[in-house]
Amino acid sequence: MGNKYLLIVEGAKTEQKIFSSVLKKYGFNVTVESKKLEIDKFTFDHTNYEKDQKEIIIVQGHRNRIHDFLKLFDSNESDLARLFSNCSNCFQGIFLIYDVDHNNEKDIEKMFNKFPEETGGLLLLSSPCIEVLGEYDHSHILKCNHLKEYKSYLNEFYNKNYGLSVEEYIIENFEELCLYYLEKNKEDFN
Repeated sequence: MGNKYLLIVEGAKTEQKIFSSVLKKYGFNVTVESKKLEIDKFTFDHTNYEKDQKEIIIVQGHRNRIHDFLKLFDSNESDLARLFSNCSNCFQGIFLIYDVDHNNEKDIEKMFNKFPEETGGLLLLSSPCIEVLGEYDHSHILKCNHLKEYKSYLNEFYNKNYGLSVEEYIIENFEELCLYYLEKNKEDFN
């Protein structure tokens, strides 16, 4: 197979649904759905998507805990491509997509050091959670005491204004949101 990419997302809910919906929107077909992959004492679900000699494998990593995920690599002393060789023999890019919430600074720093580039693994973080993608057009600073309050606010806002959940809004506007954040990051970090 030509281009193979591995996306490791936290848990089984929001990230999996967003990426699955976006891939299907672009014409990718599900070729393997929710297959169990066991590595050591860890069990992962993975789903494969294919289109035009491209394959994307989404693996559901540990829910909310980078620390638990790091334990897997520390115990196996292995790189991601070898560790997930049961899914695929080689990857052109490996991306770990995690939320900042429920993770401590040391684990995040260790994860960034362990996975700094896409051929061996690139860590991508959303802060505090992937739903933050939906907050881009709000003109005020949102202050919440708890993550549930933040997600609830976003869902209420999108339900009231668009008749959608924040997750559905992100799926429907994924391209626009990605371009917005790429441009914003370019401005913020240059």
